[in-house]
Amino acid sequence: MARPITLFAGQRADLALDELATKCSSWGCDGLELACWGDPIDARHDGFLPPEVWGDGDPEGVRTRAAERMKDPARAAAQFGVTVVTGSADSVAFLRHTDFPPSAVAIDAAFAKEA
Repeated sequence: MARPITLFAGQRADLALDELATKCSSWGCDGLELACWGDPIDARHDGFLPPEVWGDGDPEGVRTRAAERMKDPARAAAQFGVTVVTGSADSVAFLRHTDFPPSAVAIDAAFAKEA
């Protein structure tokens, strides 16, 4: 059985979604992972951000506080003489909010919210 291949759309963000989906299919890909850069900060984030990062929920304040929080591991590492720190912007809550591939229940729930 062939292994499914999913393409991350971020490298081709200059293409319209319908054009990218058509190309993705013609290349033999089974899925398309959409880049989510620039998503607005709204009430959905209040459920998993620490209160000190969420603050009053003002999007610019949330971004500023989150960016400072992301610098903390590098600051701590520097105190130990570590000069390179790698990381990911994924939340520890990520696995509780999504699954991959998504279940039929998750897909139905997502479409019900969009309707």
